Amino acid sequence: MKKHRFIVLFCVAALLLQACGSSVLVTQEATNTVSAGKNAISEVNKFHNSIFDTQNQLAASLLARNSSCNFGTSIVIHTNIARAGRQKKEQGLCLSDAELKQWQSADPKEKSLLGQKIDLMPMERSSLTSSMDILDAFAVYLDAINKHTASPTTPIASTLKGVAEELAALQGNVKILPDAVSSKVSQSTALSDFIGYLEKLIHNSNDAKEIAKIVGTEGEKQEQNLSVIATDADSFYTTYIASMNATLTTSLGDYYNRNKGSKEFESVDKRESFLLALFKQQQLNSKIKASTSTAGKAIRLFVSAHRKLRDSITGKYSEEQKAVIREENIKELKEGLLQVANAARLAM
Repeated sequence: MKKHRFIVLFCVAALLLQACGSSVLVTQEATNTVSAGKNAISEVNKFHNSIFDTQNQLAASLLARNSSCNFGTSIVIHTNIARAGRQKKEQGLCLSDAELKQWQSADPKEKSLLGQKIDLMPMERSSLTSSMDILDAFAVYLDAINKHTASPTTPIASTLKGVAEELAALQGNVKILPDAVSSKVSQSTALSDFIGYLEKLIHNSNDAKEIAKIVGTEGEKQEQNLSVIATDADSFYTTYIASMNATLTTSLGDYYNRNKGSKEFESVDKRESFLLALFKQQQLNSKIKASTSTAGKAIRLFVSAHRKLRDSITGKYSEEQKAVIREENIKELKEGLLQVANAARLAM
């Protein structure tokens, strides 16, 4: 009898240790996921910075080499220095003040003959930075919910409060984005919804059943909002390529081909410095075009991970099945984030 009781107690203890071990493993893996997320976001941000740095370098290089161009975020270049066989050697890259006034008042057809406008900085970085900041906050939230799901006694209120405060500060930054920024509305919506969602979770942080209910009923909305931000991030890459190809690389390349016999390009050094700036920008454009949207991919990885976690919470699974789903989900997210980080590094 005693021997039988000992065996029963031993088996119960073994099961408890196994459950505890699974919970600890999920907690450790979730923490590693946050680190992987921060690393991927950091690499994506570095890639974005390299894009804008190259854009700025090309703009600065053009303005510095051409005294005919005034400082600004856009310039208007001569359509052709040697028009109708008459080479105007006194002309520089940009229209003079008098020519610029004439160009501004001209009708569209005449405008294209007089000069062509080039946006030196066709893209701004604020909205991309905001999208990555939102993702960073979402990663911390997902980590907290993962841990709480694995072990419902895990305290999460303080972590979620920190996330909500971070998002509230970010909301102020998004509000001052120019109205022309297409992602302003989607980011504002995502932030408002996410903050409201977090407040409900914080209020019910000691009630595991209510937490599961809130994640199950309102978590999908957060996924939808993030998916829209991912689409915005995708459009950045396509818009950037189109803008830089149309307004910088192609226009300035055509300008060089039409005017390489002019005084502006009379020496090898002058031709080389102009072409080096264009080739550097072309190389970056090719890398971006060949790679997927690293920002969009990172966001979608977290959306997918949240969807699977939400399904494990609301679905009719045994505790063992839920644990397997969580572990596989975390592993998949980590591997995906590593791929995003590597892709961002290779694109630089």
